[in-house]
Amino acid sequence: MIWPFKPSRRKQIARIELTGAIAGNTRKHVLEALKTVEDKGFPALLLRIDSPGALWEILRRFTAP
Repeated sequence: MIWPFKPSRRKQIARIELTGAIAGNTRKHVLEALKTVEDKGFPALLLRIDSPGALWEILRRFTAP
C-alpha cells in the first residue's frame, strides 16, 4: 500500500493509494499505513483517493479525534 517516489535527492516521498469503495475497515488500514510511513521517517506523504462519492465524509472521519 506504500510506494516511495525516488526523486533525484536521497529523501523519498511515501504514497498511499485508496481505490474503490471505502469500507468500514479502511480507516484501520490507512492508520496502519500512516504509522509505517512515520516509523520509516518519510519527510512527506501523498495520499491518493480514487473512490466513488462521499469523499468529504470520509476525510472528516480520518481527521476526527
